[in-house]
Amino acid sequence: MNVTRQATKLLRIEFTGSELEARNREGKEMATFNKGNFNYEIIEKIAVISEKEYSDSVYTVELNLISYNGSEPKYDLRKWHDEKMQKGIALDREELAQLKEALNAMEV
Repeated sequence: MNVTRQATKLLRIEFTGSELEARNREGKEMATFNKGNFNYEIIEKIAVISEKEYSDSVYTVELNLISYNGSEPKYDLRKWHDEKMQKGIALDREELAQLKEALNAMEV
């Protein structure tokens, strides 16, 4: 099955089976992601934000420095379940600085 979505005016994303392709409007390939080849390396464990136990499982929210598929490491804020990656976000250094600035401006 081939599903195409317009993400922006300049980017087209195609899902074909287990492969995802990102192309610009002219059709030039910008990125390809194959679920079978996904890998990551935790470069540095920075902080465990929270840790909760449910039944026999442990859920954590962690901030780590992670390299995905051998690329430049990013700051990764994500939930982990029994050491398995869950939903989260990855930020480069500039994005992390903007987030820090926004958090510092908040009253908690």
